[in-house]
Parts: sequence; C-alpha cells; structure tokens
Amino acid sequence: MKRILVSGCYDIIHAGHLQFFEEARSLGDHLTVSFASEDVLWHHKQRRSSIPDEHKKAVLEGLRMVDEVIIGTDHDLGLDFKSYFLEAKPDILAVTEDDQYEAIKRDLCDQVGCTYRVLPKTPPKFDPVSTSGIVKWVKAPTESPLRVDFAGGWLDVPRHAREGAFIVNCAISPLVSLRNWTYEKRSGLGGSGAWALLNGEDGVDSELDLGVG
Repeated sequence: MKRILVSGCYDIIHAGHLQFFEEARSLGDHLTVSFASEDVLWHHKQRRSSIPDEHKKAVLEGLRMVDEVIIGTDHDLGLDFKSYFLEAKPDILAVTEDDQYEAIKRDLCDQVGCTYRVLPKTPPKFDPVSTSGIVKWVKAPTESPLRVDFAGGWLDVPRHAREGAFIVNCAISPLVSLRNWTYEKRSGLGGSGAWALLNGEDGVDSELDLGVG
C-alpha cells in the first residue's frame, strides 16, 4: 500500500484544500493529512486557530478522500509532523509548488526513503480563495456609510482638481451593503471606501490608493 502525507495549517477548510487533497490521494492508496496544533500555530504565527484542534480534526476526517488525520505538535518550523513522519515512514510527501520549506522537507524524506512530490498548480474548480481572505470576508461589516456628493467634485484629491476652479460640495451619507447598492459600484471616493469595507479590505487604504491629499 502506497501511503501519502500532506501537511499544513488548514485553518479554514476551503475548496482549494479539497482539490489538493484529491490530487494527493490519487498518488497512492492512503492519504494522511497533518495539521499544525493550536500551540504550534500560535508559536510560529502568533494567531489562534479558527476552531479547536479536535473540531478541525473531525472536519478533516469527514472528507471522503482523507484516510487519516494527525495533529502536528513538533515545534520545528515547517515540520510540525516530524515525529509522526519518522515513525510512520510514508512513501510520498506531497506538497504544492510554492512550498517554502522544500529544503528541510527533502532532507526529512531522505532520512526514511520517502519521495518528495511537488504537485503542479492545476486550474482551480472554483475561484481561488485564501484563509486570510476568508477571515477578512467574515469580519467585513454588513453595512457601510457612503458619501455621495452633489454639485461638487474631488477637492480632497489634488490630482483630480482643476486649477482655478470653484467647487461647492453638498454631501449625504446613506448606508449601503453588497445587497443594497443602488449607485455605480466603486465610483467616487466615498464609494471606493465603502466598497472596500464591505469586502473586508481597509477603507482608508483604498482612499489613499486614489491619491487623497
């Protein structure tokens, strides 16, 4: 039986993880998924796990392509699964093309005669997302104030101001949401800030990107 191991944080499981698990599982007969424990996650990334370890383990065990789930507790950076790996001696350690711990993982594989296998980036079945992107989306407000200017202009954006022109502003600030946006999307300074907030981004940064003076 050919055994495959993959590792990661898998803090918030999404479709990209499932696709990677399926591709890794196709390399052999048994797939073990290892994820960094809450303690390891805090030690290396100074952040909490999205859910307790036992809950995450149960979610991963419920996936049809996963045969075994372990919690990595070693504090070696990038090798939280090291103790299990040296004992279990899997046949393949599957990683993605952007694996930042390639050198130490290859060395670990050499110790037990395991194959270090890089899986190419295949086109995603869904629009790609990331854990940080999901966190931003969850934290985003459901409504945001929007500034709408009448008979005015972008006086606070020097690069858009006309030399010698007169600008008179009259502004209102309605509330908008992604489900209730009756204005042209991402237009105007007020619109750019509100749109950014509703999508989990920084409203101030979005204004600065437009050249606010």
